[in-house]
Amino acid sequence: MADHCPRTLALSAFLDGQLPPRRLRDLRAHIDNCAACGEMLRELETLRSRLQALPQERLGFDLGAVIEARLPVQSRPSRTARRRGLRWLLFPLSGATALTLGLYLGSTLIRSVAGDMPENPPMLTMAVFDPIPPGNLCPVPKSCPSGNGFR
Repeated sequence: MADHCPRTLALSAFLDGQLPPRRLRDLRAHIDNCAACGEMLRELETLRSRLQALPQERLGFDLGAVIEARLPVQSRPSRTARRRGLRWLLFPLSGATALTLGLYLGSTLIRSVAGDMPENPPMLTMAVFDPIPPGNLCPVPKSCPSGNGFR
């Protein structure tokens, strides 16, 4: 019977009177036949009565008003009073800067200055995908391209 027992949340809603009439009847029938749920409901009733017996605490003042009074008042200038300056240049200038920087960085990847690279460079750009990173010892001498155990 414990497999079909309602959750504690349903028992609490039952105790608070927050269930629809049909669900209330079904749950009442279940509680009458299930000792575990009856015990849980009695525990919830005891807890509820003990919580209601606690004294009501009142703060006595509005904490929000006290905190707001301590905050410094900052006046905001109205929209018409703000100086526009060269703010209109912000978006086109930042876009042009990003485009120029992108073209420059892209061109450094493509161009090759004489003396920068040897005539037949090894494929070092793909070395990051090797099973053994450059500069490490090979676990088995046959696994390295040079065959000597070093790269």
